[in-house]
Amino acid sequence: MKKLGMMLVVGGTLLGQVQAQSASGGTRFVDIGQDIIVSVYNVCTFAGSNNAIDSEFDRNNTADPITFDYRANQASSGSGQVFNIRCTAGTPVRVTRGGEGGDGSELGTGENESETTLQKVGNASATPLRVILNERLNMTMSDGTNTSPDRYVLRLNVRAPAGQFGVEKGDYAKTLVYRFEYDE
Repeated sequence: MKKLGMMLVVGGTLLGQVQAQSASGGTRFVDIGQDIIVSVYNVCTFAGSNNAIDSEFDRNNTADPITFDYRANQASSGSGQVFNIRCTAGTPVRVTRGGEGGDGSELGTGENESETTLQKVGNASATPLRVILNERLNMTMSDGTNTSPDRYVLRLNVRAPAGQFGVEKGDYAKTLVYRFEYDE
């Protein structure tokens, strides 16, 4: 009986120890880390669009023509917005005059004034209409908030000086081309 009693005591003691270990062990856990790396690229889009500006740009999406009437006895003018572009903060950009008659010069902020001529539609030999271009490039840099892009707005004012009596009646036109470049 002594052996049986000893076994019961030893068995009871072992059972008690097992129960005590599971009761005082608590919750087990492990922290597992996962790094996330996102490469941000510069992108520029026209305001109101999420399509990136690139060389495949659809030329049909250009701004509305600037139109106005001219009478030789008084100066006349018209104006419009050429583009409104938003870019990732800090994107290096360059805006230049290009196309036919463009000199490739870079437009800085503020006003840039130059002179050009418009040809009569359907009669390239007619006396051209002389106009003054006043380009105003406004750049607003991001304020650092998540939804604040760098913004570039180009407005164009076209003025035909008075006194051009030798210009025939009719429509005169020219396409001005501006190149907007940015580094991805």
